[in-house]
Amino acid sequence: MARDDIHTAVNADDEHRRLQYALAARDNAAEVLTDPHATRAEIDYASYYFADAEALIAQLADPDA
Repeated sequence: MARDDIHTAVNADDEHRRLQYALAARDNAAEVLTDPHATRAEIDYASYYFADAEALIAQLADPDA
C-alpha cells in the first residue's frame, strides 16, 4: 500500500493530490514500522517509503527548500 501511494504521489498532476497520497504512504509505512509481526524485509521497505513520503511532504510544505 505504501509503495502504491508513494508512486501515485510522485506521478500526481497537482500538489493537493500529491500531498494526500504522500500522507497516505507515510501512514501506511508507519503501520508496518510499528507492527511487531512485520518481517525484516517489510520493515526495510517501509523505512524507505516512510523517508520518501516525508521528503515529499517537506518539499510540498516548502517548495523553495
